[in-house]
Amino acid sequence: MRDLSEGHVFKLLISFSLPMIAGNLFQAAYSIIDGIFVGRILGHEALAAVSISTPLIFFLVAILIGLGIAAVVLVGQAYGAGDHGLLSRILVNSFALNVSVSIVITLSILIWGRSMLRLINTPDGLLDNAYAFLAWFSSGFIFMVVNNWIMGVLRGMGDSRTPMYMTGLTVLLNILFIPFLIKGAGPIPPLGVRGSALSTVLANMVTTAASYVYLAGRNHVLDFGRWHWVFDRAIIVKIVKLGLPTSLQMLIVSFSGIVLMGLVNLFGDAVIAAYGIGLRMENFSILPAMSIGVAVSTMVAQSIGAGKIGRVREITSAAARFTLAVSLAVVAVCTFLPERISVIFTEEPSVIAQSVRYLRIMCWAYLNLSLFFILQSTVRGAGSVAEPLLFAVLTTSTRVALAYALSRHTTLGETGIWIGILVSTLVGLALMFAYYKRGNWRRKKLLETAPVPSLAGIPGEDVL
Repeated sequence: MRDLSEGHVFKLLISFSLPMIAGNLFQAAYSIIDGIFVGRILGHEALAAVSISTPLIFFLVAILIGLGIAAVVLVGQAYGAGDHGLLSRILVNSFALNVSVSIVITLSILIWGRSMLRLINTPDGLLDNAYAFLAWFSSGFIFMVVNNWIMGVLRGMGDSRTPMYMTGLTVLLNILFIPFLIKGAGPIPPLGVRGSALSTVLANMVTTAASYVYLAGRNHVLDFGRWHWVFDRAIIVKIVKLGLPTSLQMLIVSFSGIVLMGLVNLFGDAVIAAYGIGLRMENFSILPAMSIGVAVSTMVAQSIGAGKIGRVREITSAAARFTLAVSLAVVAVCTFLPERISVIFTEEPSVIAQSVRYLRIMCWAYLNLSLFFILQSTVRGAGSVAEPLLFAVLTTSTRVALAYALSRHTTLGETGIWIGILVSTLVGLALMFAYYKRGNWRRKKLLETAPVPSLAGIPGEDVL
């Protein structure tokens, strides 16, 4: 574990965020590889069916994203302050809350998944495969939640290397499982899109079990058997209070994604498949900024917990410069090489043409989103969550309104959707930048802590 409230800011930011960038790029690479297997083996219609399910999955897990961010921030502030007892209570209650919510989400997908797909204009020819992927994916959702919870806690305590190894193992297992489960081999029957979902389930199951056994043996903080399983209403309220606005923000953003998916579905299989390729490239492109954002939130939380408010602006500035350099490289690749990206997934000319148009427009949105994540992560690390929620409402309202108007009431067609998304990212960035410059988020501190000098010497401090 590491104290991120001390030392050279840029060096700490790079050393802490690079393992997260690597881990998240592994995950994004798997998403791309999964798309390649599905598109190449099963065809662009199957790729479209899997792509349709993605916004629904994101919508249903949005509340867990907020709870996870809340746990990272609270763990970071408790660890930065050296309060071991408070840290233990946060871990117990946040774990129980995440698992309970994950069970509710799984049941919701299994019961209402097909109805949800119909609500977003899923073509009849894609409905069965889209629901099959959604249902099979949800069957192992709890393992993904626990896996992500462990990684979030480790990051909150300053360890970004172990989550990178956990993500790498998950991705490696996914890549090993997916071709056999899609095509079938020996006693394994061909499962099609179900195989794509099942490979993710099995990979998360194995990684979660292996990671827990390894980590619990080296660090008693993560050993469930040593926890005092006591419900702490104050901690639960704190997690919900901090996480709910973020979850609502994610729900709003993901709901706009569902609406956009509904618009995209009106333009046929080729556009749907191209959108699926674009979403995978979006994940790959903005994950570095999201990873750096996690580092920023953790460093800001620990710095505030340690009473070092002056470090916050330096952290944000360093992260913004790093992110800008990475994002400009992505813009260059998507602008000049979109055809080469598209043919990796499919040889269908109509899908390639749509994908090229999407990438050339949306790469500029990736730049805006990357800078937005850095500023948002700064204010979240300080515990400011209400204002980002308001900005999400304004931004997504702009996105949906423009996408609908430009695609349905002009000659732009599906291109109007991409332009509407791009413009909305500019709106969101402008709002967040104005709040960062003039807001009162700097004065927030979430926890009343009692320093415990022995915290830094927790057994298993160097997890790997």
